[in-house]
Amino acid sequence: MVAVVGIEMKQGEVRYCVLDGTRQSPTFVEHGVKHFGLPAEAPELMDFFRQTFEEIINTYKPEAVGYRIALSVPPSVKKAEQYPYLYFSCGMLCLICHDNNIPATMFNGNSFGAAFFGGAKGNKMTLCDGIVGQHPPKWDDSARMAALAALGVLS
Repeated sequence: MVAVVGIEMKQGEVRYCVLDGTRQSPTFVEHGVKHFGLPAEAPELMDFFRQTFEEIINTYKPEAVGYRIALSVPPSVKKAEQYPYLYFSCGMLCLICHDNNIPATMFNGNSFGAAFFGGAKGNKMTLCDGIVGQHPPKWDDSARMAALAALGVLS
């Protein structure tokens, strides 16, 4: 059984990172991305999120899930357009976790400050790489945020 899964939801994609081990000594297992098209109607998105989150949960059988949502809005996106893919998706993830008796914890970008890193200060992406390592391909800031969400729920 894998210890935890971290998820970041943003425009057009769901990023996930799987970690095992302990908070003090995490072991990287895998990361990935699932893309979805926009604009899409809410029912289509909910079906995508249900299938995606069930696949991740059933594949890795995590003990806990951490999810990070991006609260910033790109200039090309109106805030109301974010609700279905950011907030509705969180509800779907939490429901699936609840149905599987898996605790789910929400994070945002502000969750990963110095206190999260045991008092260490610096760029959170650099600090993430120092703890989890670098894992190309596609090891970008979104993948790191998913890794931080996973690290946040690792015991």
